[in-house]
Amino acid sequence: MKSLSIIILAIAASYTQANGQQAFKNAAIQQTENHYVLSFSVPSETNIYQYRIEAGNDSTQMEVTGVLKPKGNSVMERCYRYETFDTGYKYYRVAAVGMGSQLTYSAMLSRPLVDTKQEQMPSAPKHCETNAVARGN
Repeated sequence: MKSLSIIILAIAASYTQANGQQAFKNAAIQQTENHYVLSFSVPSETNIYQYRIEAGNDSTQMEVTGVLKPKGNSVMERCYRYETFDTGYKYYRVAAVGMGSQLTYSAMLSRPLVDTKQEQMPSAPKHCETNAVARGN
């Protein structure tokens, strides 16, 4: 009976992770004037505790530099933006932290090497709910 319980728990954990809808879409970082804007969207939110902004000078040594609170459970796509004035880091990524401490990461983003302040951030899809901009550093 123990092995059956373990198998059921493993299936439930896999189902939760697969259906947690934590896949990141449209993750990007862009320089605007004197700071950087990190933006991303998620197709839906289910039991997310927070989004952590992580940064580092190489892709293996990352530290948390900011936190975004999710709006709550939703089947709608949600968009987030995070502004940072700290230009000392080369790489950024977002970690979705689930209520059970599960982590899902966005793709690794490199800080732009050229001045792109003339370009505009891609606009969010019309159906995407946008969270208020968070600022760090």
